[in-house]
Formats: sequence, structure tokens, C-alpha cells
Amino acid sequence: MQNESRLMNAKAVCAYLNLGRNRGVKFAKSIGSEVAIGRRRLYDRVVIDRYLDQRAQEQEFRLVGLESIHRNSLQMSKKRNGEQA
Repeated sequence: MQNESRLMNAKAVCAYLNLGRNRGVKFAKSIGSEVAIGRRRLYDRVVIDRYLDQRAQEQEFRLVGLESIHRNSLQMSKKRNGEQA
């Protein structure tokens, strides 16, 4: 993106998130990135990035946890069936 300003208008935030206007603005408001300056409503890129990074880490943590649960259940299943674990 050419313009790397911290605050984005509705059109820019929707393009940044790759969402339509209504959904993009609604999402940006819901995570607390909306900033009012006079009559204008702008959206803070740092707040959006922080939220998305946090969600990605939570998702990664869940996937790693599921992998270990799956691996442990397979090992237990093999032990019950008398197979080499």
C-alpha cells in the first residue's frame, strides 16, 4: 500500500481488510479502531493489526493443541490395540 498512514478512512480500511464497505466498517468499529476527529470517522491501522495478530496467535495455539491431543489419542489407541507406539 502506497499510503502508510496510521489512520484510514472507510474506503481505505475496507480495502486494507479486503471487505465490503458495510462489513469492513462494522468490523473496524467492533474491535475499537474507530477514531472520531470532528465529523470524520477514521480507523486506526495499529489497532486492527494488533487485533489480527492476536487472533492469528490464538488460532495457531489452538491448532498446535489439537495436534498434540490427536497425536496422544493415536498413541493411546495403538497401545490399547497392542501396536507399537
